[in-house]
Amino acid sequence: MKNLFIILLIASIFAVNSSKAQTAPVAVNDTFYVDYSDTLRTNKFFRNYIVANDTSKGGGYLKIDTLFYNGQGMIDNVVKTLSSVQSFIYTPPLGFYGVDSITYYLSNYPTNYGYDTATIYIYVKRKDYESIDLNNVKARVEPNALFADRANSITGFEVPKGSGSNTIYAANFWFAGLDANAQLKGYAETYASNPYPPIPYQNYNGNAGPIGATTNFENYSYQWDRVWKVSTTDIQNHVAGTSTTEAIANWPAHGDTTKGQAFNLAPFVDVDFDGVYNPVLGDYPKIKGQQAIYFIRNSDRSANQMQTTNINFEFHGMVYAFDCPEDSAINNTIFIDYTIYNRSTTDLTDCYFGQWVDFDLGNSNDDFVGCDVARGTFYVYNGDINDEDNLGVTGYGSYLPAQGVTFLKGANQNNDGVDNPLTTNVPVAIAQNGIPYAGLGIGFGDAILDNEYYGLSHFMYYNIGSQINGNGDPANTADYYNYLQGKWTNGNSMVWGGDGNSLSTGGVTSSNYMFTNDSDPLFWSTTGVVSNPVIWNETSAGNTPSDRRGIGSIGPFTLLAGESAEIELAFVFGIDYNSPGNNTAGIVVMQERVDSIRSYHANGFTTTPCGGAILSAKEEVKEINNLNIYPNPFANQFLVNYKPSINSRVEVYNLFGGKVLTQQITNHLTLLNLSNQPNGVYFVRVTNGKEVITKKVVKQ
Repeated sequence: MKNLFIILLIASIFAVNSSKAQTAPVAVNDTFYVDYSDTLRTNKFFRNYIVANDTSKGGGYLKIDTLFYNGQGMIDNVVKTLSSVQSFIYTPPLGFYGVDSITYYLSNYPTNYGYDTATIYIYVKRKDYESIDLNNVKARVEPNALFADRANSITGFEVPKGSGSNTIYAANFWFAGLDANAQLKGYAETYASNPYPPIPYQNYNGNAGPIGATTNFENYSYQWDRVWKVSTTDIQNHVAGTSTTEAIANWPAHGDTTKGQAFNLAPFVDVDFDGVYNPVLGDYPKIKGQQAIYFIRNSDRSANQMQTTNINFEFHGMVYAFDCPEDSAINNTIFIDYTIYNRSTTDLTDCYFGQWVDFDLGNSNDDFVGCDVARGTFYVYNGDINDEDNLGVTGYGSYLPAQGVTFLKGANQNNDGVDNPLTTNVPVAIAQNGIPYAGLGIGFGDAILDNEYYGLSHFMYYNIGSQINGNGDPANTADYYNYLQGKWTNGNSMVWGGDGNSLSTGGVTSSNYMFTNDSDPLFWSTTGVVSNPVIWNETSAGNTPSDRRGIGSIGPFTLLAGESAEIELAFVFGIDYNSPGNNTAGIVVMQERVDSIRSYHANGFTTTPCGGAILSAKEEVKEINNLNIYPNPFANQFLVNYKPSINSRVEVYNLFGGKVLTQQITNHLTLLNLSNQPNGVYFVRVTNGKEVITKKVVKQ
């Protein structure tokens, strides 16, 4: 029921002498932004915010005589002095987003000469975050930042889920490269600007949404200032026709080309092969894992922390997880896939991508960081034997975990016409652009030319606060780029030993990674130069445990105009409940889980006990006339009509990527029996040499 709210403070506002009308004040409409109310979030408005753009023509004090509200929300706690409304509290309807409005009547005090009216437009934002919460990790995802509850300035990466303990305060990504004129172009954010700015409720733009014509960027966008959360259950219900979630219905598959946006954006399964996302006809999002959150961001809607603008970069991210209690590695891991689009007309060279993390392992004041070079992982662990509660933050106590960030697959290494080697001979690896550890890349030494993908290339941490000897918070474009390259902000290389800084306690030999412990017996970090201490960690450096943040990066690589690069990461948690008071026991568990994650990733997650990613995407499915299937729909059996060659085979997958049947094709008619499978959608994939043909069938 609507709540009609009117305050009349004087009765004479409609009887103003016409001779004094010329002295009436001028009221101007106002626009304010308030947050989505998934709880009863109140918003206090003050008189001076509302009348700031109004004008008194007759002199005196601008007073708000009357408020008129006829919406579904609530206005209360009205404070009145000097015959004027001084403040009031507006509460939007629970779960509402959109534009609400309040009308106010403005007059002069004490003359009461004339009045004017204006409207307060209140843009109630939509919910701008979701949480991955399918397995043992609960991680908050916003369009402009990861794993941070910025509204309340608290951590947003809870593991174990429900424990109240967190390992990460915030995370974000950095990207930069050089244009044809050697000008640095880049994008970087750490915490991103506060989306909940102080009153008077002026909106923080952020960078959500695709790149497009700058004239079409909005102060706030109901379409783009959000994320999209989808699960395999949602998709199954949609395909079955029982229900369709808002995220599936409004999946960001396409941009508006009239606004300069790319047509193809988020990936989807194109059931009818028409190239257009239409969920009414059965199309659905293509996600990884069994629960995923998708976001889109660009470089130009607002200035980013690298302070470069009009660079036309677009970033897509998919955070996903599996529900897999049968496997502790999968069940304690979430994944992020990034895609970087160079929407500009300029090629970029010497590009670097970085994952920045502000670790808060329970109590953030006693943390250490390290790097497992061979596994392509950087991580945080406790610096002493007990992680106490602190200032309302729940610590991990004596059972001390480790939180790792693993680079599973990076950008494509620049083509050189050879198969770059995977070899323990460091001089050969350097000379031939190879790697010495399998965890540092994909496609090396596999006898295939130019399919090598970077792994972790650099890791370094930096101190919080002002820079000392090049170590501190990045302050400009060059600082971010230096950190991405494994350098201090003054341009000096990171070095082996001590705190990694040659102007402080570090040594003299350049290094690409910090605090490697015993993970680099070949001294790949130092290009094969044996260095001391052989075991290098924060303890050997004599560091005091404290709050830690760091940046892992890959590069250099080239990103041509109109092209894209993909980066795949895993956030892996480990804890040993059998070793209380041992601050490195969690590292061992994390390392074991990283090994499992790499194995699953190499096999496309088809070997996990919890199933794989949803099969088929628009770009993978081909409608080929020489493959026919009938009957379709079928009851128990169907025929595949295909003329085979040597080693042709047919495979059948269920909707969730699980292979349910494999059979060789020896004749042009092959009978397949799925009588032991439930009704639903299946995909028939025929492989004939390099040709792969996929068609959908329905069992009913």
